Amino acid sequence: MNENQNERGEGERRVSRAPNAEAALPAVTTDVGQAIHDVLETGCAMLAGRLDGKRLTRARDAVHRAAAEDLAVGRSRDFALDYGTGNVRVWNVLARDPLFAELVQDAAALEILQALLGWPALLGNLSANITGPGAEGGALHADQLFVPEPWPAEPQGLNLAWCLDDFTAENGGTRLV
Repeated sequence: MNENQNERGEGERRVSRAPNAEAALPAVTTDVGQAIHDVLETGCAMLAGRLDGKRLTRARDAVHRAAAEDLAVGRSRDFALDYGTGNVRVWNVLARDPLFAELVQDAAALEILQALLGWPALLGNLSANITGPGAEGGALHADQLFVPEPWPAEPQGLNLAWCLDDFTAENGGTRLV
């Protein structure tokens, strides 16, 4: 047992308060420690430099290949909370290309996860979203619906998004609320 584990060997949570919803979006950083600080202060972080050119191209290709496979076999690409048909969901990407297993095990992603949620942690979903200009967006929702309300102040889950393209209003990027 180390100093970050409880008597059952589980990682202790290091977050003791809810993020400050009034704070402005943090600046993009390459420092994992700063990213952890940003999540604690604002509820989000933007960490750059994790995908080099080859891995970025490989990830884009893998997502689009999986989406094309889904279309070819008639697999649902819908999500109940999306409006319209402008978003394409690609489910279970972990099984679609070994690159996604690499991304799940990214050292910075795991460091952020362990700092915010402790260890062990459960991977509950690994999917992709392809959207574009004119997409109608989706319903505002919390991604911790597996936790009954009222929600505790400590985070119950963590979303890590690998941005394969810029997130802008012009190209249909996800909005952060």
